[in-house]
Amino acid sequence: MIDVFREVGSDRDYQYDAEQFRLVGGEDGKEILNLQNFYAEHCGLPRKLRKPHLKQVVRGVLQSQLELPDEFEHAKPDLRPKLWMRAAFTKLNLRQKLEGGTGMDVPLYPLGEHLSIGIVYDLPHSMRSITNGDLKGWDTSWYEAFEASRHSLEECDFTFAKIGDGLYASLTGDNYDASRILLQSLIEQLEVDGAPVAMLPNRDCLIVTGENDQMGVCMMADLAAKALDDPRPMSAHPLRLEGDEWVDWMPPESHPAYRDLALLQTQFLYQEYADQKTLLDQFHEAEQIDIFVASCSALQDKNTNDVFTYCVWGEGVESLLPRTDRIMLALEGGGIASGDWDEVATIVGDLIVKDEELYPARYRVQEFPSRSQLEAIGFESP
Repeated sequence: MIDVFREVGSDRDYQYDAEQFRLVGGEDGKEILNLQNFYAEHCGLPRKLRKPHLKQVVRGVLQSQLELPDEFEHAKPDLRPKLWMRAAFTKLNLRQKLEGGTGMDVPLYPLGEHLSIGIVYDLPHSMRSITNGDLKGWDTSWYEAFEASRHSLEECDFTFAKIGDGLYASLTGDNYDASRILLQSLIEQLEVDGAPVAMLPNRDCLIVTGENDQMGVCMMADLAAKALDDPRPMSAHPLRLEGDEWVDWMPPESHPAYRDLALLQTQFLYQEYADQKTLLDQFHEAEQIDIFVASCSALQDKNTNDVFTYCVWGEGVESLLPRTDRIMLALEGGGIASGDWDEVATIVGDLIVKDEELYPARYRVQEFPSRSQLEAIGFESP
């Protein structure tokens, strides 16, 4: 990529940061180009298409650094709503803090617990996120810009394929398929059984069916599992349309798709917690903060093949615990108490406090439960 930047005449002096798998440039070293997504796309292409792909990526990077139109009216036709993994921006913020920055200046609004809505300026080979500074320069609100972006996306051609009796997939391939979940008038036109439920496994895939369509939900889970393996995965969590709002949704445990969906979510969050722990450990070391970031671990039940997650809460150690299925409490002198997360949280009360700044969710613990609380959870002596 560095060679291609030089070939096109760019004056950007990028250096390769192997540890973080990124390019770093600019006089102050704050021009960052993360390579994970580009590399995943690159490896998925036939060899004959890889060199053109590099040139396309470089063109996109250079375009994304161009100035926006001065007037909001001139920018409106090229604005688009864009969905992001919530974890993508929380990780970027952590990386920026590690490097002495102040975090991202991109306004984002939640879609369920695991996704965020932003606005981008669409370019032929890239997209540029709209910042609070851009909105201020245009003297417009986020809501006005968002409505303009949604209208622009409605004007674009799209492809919605119907699979079976009540399953739909948006497969336009313009990087905004997932964002079409925000076009409520389009979603409401789909003939589904019950309230619409949807999954957005990557930015080029939106799958919609009805909550009462058992076969449709099973097919949705199967298609999402395959699409999550593609570059730029987004979410393993289904959403349900309630009025004019999308909320997180899961079928009942008796549903034939429940175990598959639960496994997808476990696998997805397992990796996010691992990435988050790495960054938090680096940040705490740099800031000399003495706190233990617990791992999210997983085991498979040999009898049922169900996978469950757990974390370890150690006595005498201030910790940040991931939200797992179970908690194991380890005493300094030996012995373990363990139980389901909700059960443990109910017994120990405010000893577990959610850290509102972190995603995926983590819970701060300082004081260890009393002996009576441990016995209520289920204490096993060594």
